[in-house]
Amino acid sequence: APALDLGGAKAARYCPQVGDADPNGVTMGFAKGAQAAGVEIVRDTEVTGVRLDRNRVAEVRTSKGNISTPVLVNAAGPWAKSIGRMLGVDVPVEPERRHIFIASAPGGGSWDEPRHRGRVPTSKLLVIDFETTFYFHREGGGLLFGMGDPDERPGFDITVRWDFLPKVIEVATQRLPALTEAAVSPAWAGLYEMTPDHNPII
Repeated sequence: APALDLGGAKAARYCPQVGDADPNGVTMGFAKGAQAAGVEIVRDTEVTGVRLDRNRVAEVRTSKGNISTPVLVNAAGPWAKSIGRMLGVDVPVEPERRHIFIASAPGGGSWDEPRHRGRVPTSKLLVIDFETTFYFHREGGGLLFGMGDPDERPGFDITVRWDFLPKVIEVATQRLPALTEAAVSPAWAGLYEMTPDHNPII
């Protein structure tokens, strides 16, 4: 990871076999595979309730009609707690907003141009600073980065908080000085499903 400043770091771990995947691409891949196997996918449909019969799932109620089924998989991510409540189950998942920012090379263009060589990694290597939660990786010609806000409270707000960017930049420039001169745009916010120990529930 060229130009990474390791000042103050006591240890680091490099995992060459770890990969990075595009979430949308992976999701669409699973969806296409499921459809090829005969699964019907219904979009823009809200689950509004679940009917139980002798403590077993019998029917899922949705905004587009009811579906008779003996099986319900709760894969609702940030909304998993709401689905659990419909079944009388406490699912300890809270939604937390996370921001993603894209940094362009100074003067525009790509970080791959010869004048920027060595300032940022050329691969999609994901770098995470576990102390601050700052992370980054290449995204096309730009650099994607973000950081968790320790003051963020659970909720479903996905408005981009541009006032949070200076806090991220303060940490980011310490670890990757190239970001000092970078232009940041665009940005977006989404929801992480957070459990008490930050591990998934299966």
